[in-house]
Amino acid sequence: MAMKSAIEQVFINTKHRNCLFHIKTKCYNKNVKVFAANEGLYEDFKDIVNNSLTVEEFEQLWKRMIEERNLQGNNYFYKMWEMRKRFIPVYYKNDFFPFIQTTSRSEATNMRFKDNVGPTYIIISFLKEYDRIVHTINRAERLEDSYSKQKRPKEFIFGYKIEQQAQQLYNRNIFKKFQL
Repeated sequence: MAMKSAIEQVFINTKHRNCLFHIKTKCYNKNVKVFAANEGLYEDFKDIVNNSLTVEEFEQLWKRMIEERNLQGNNYFYKMWEMRKRFIPVYYKNDFFPFIQTTSRSEATNMRFKDNVGPTYIIISFLKEYDRIVHTINRAERLEDSYSKQKRPKEFIFGYKIEQQAQQLYNRNIFKKFQL
C-alpha cells in the first residue's frame, strides 16, 4: 500500500500494477477447499482472468462465475473484484509496460537494476542500465529473426489461414507462443 501511495504521488501519470502471478497464487492458496469443491472453477477462473478480451466481457463473466458458484460471501474473491483494475490484463492491455511479461522476467529485470543502480546513483545510471537491457533484448530478437529466416517451423496445429499468416510474419519463438 505504501508503494502504491508513493507511486500515485511521485509518478502522477504512472499506472501501478500488481503482479497477476502472485495474486492468482494467493487466491489458489487461500481458496484450496473452494476450488476443490467446485469442479471446473479453476479452469473458469483462469480463463476469465487470462483470456477476457474486453472489460465488459471480464466483468460479465466474473459476476456470472461468482453467482453460479455461490462465491458471494468469499472475501478473497470480493477483494480481487475491488482491485481488479490493478492486475487483470484486460484493464491495462493498451498501456506500455516494458519488459514485464512474466514474473521471472520482471524479477530478473529488477535484480539487474538492483545490482547495477543504487539509491545514491543519478538518473543517468538508471537510463544507461535501461539502455543495456533494451540492447540485450534487441540483440536476442535479431538473432532469433536470423534463425527464423534460415528455418521456418513447418508444423501447424490447426491449419487455419491465420496460423499460416502468423508463421510467415513472426519469428519461430513468437510463432510458438502464438500457437499456444
